[in-house]
Amino acid sequence: MPDFITSAEQTEVISQSQPLEEIIAFAEVEILSDVPILQPGLEPTPEKEYDVILIANSLQDDSMADLVLFHAFSEDLATKVHDFSSDSFKMCLSDTAPDQASWRSYTFDAAPNEIPEVNGYQSGGVVLQVSQKNEIGTESILVSDFILTALDSDIGPYRYAVIYNDTSADKSLIGYYDRGESKILPAFGSDSFDFDDVSGAFSVAV
Repeated sequence: MPDFITSAEQTEVISQSQPLEEIIAFAEVEILSDVPILQPGLEPTPEKEYDVILIANSLQDDSMADLVLFHAFSEDLATKVHDFSSDSFKMCLSDTAPDQASWRSYTFDAAPNEIPEVNGYQSGGVVLQVSQKNEIGTESILVSDFILTALDSDIGPYRYAVIYNDTSADKSLIGYYDRGESKILPAFGSDSFDFDDVSGAFSVAV
């Protein structure tokens, strides 16, 4: 298991002693040839150690805390569970505080605590539109904004928004947002989820 550091930015260290080519393969992060640590035309030095840092970012809504990454996510990232270029990702809602250290799977951890399905919210949550942006050693995972609309009945109460991989066999969890307090979305009301379109939901930096 990797080592973790706790901070206000929810920054985690995946690896402190892996060769760079293994880190790139595990994390599936594209490193540009003009990154200072990789000189053009030269192979990485197997003996040299590098750090891969996960940086979680917040929604653009000022009331939102940063995305809290589950501890299992860094392990899953290193073992190629997630492919952000092709996998399908979802966000489900819960009024139960997730356990960052122990939760791993939507099926076994998030689903039992998910809000009930109603007209306007389906079991399993909302499908997210995910894309990638690479900027010299930093790969950002971008998520498109969406609006949740209640139709003829209330949605909630809910407080936490949990992101997970719907393609992986275990529906592996990535992280969650704490919206600060429980809320009920009234019938015909709407709730906007405005993600950071510059830094993304989170970044992988080498």
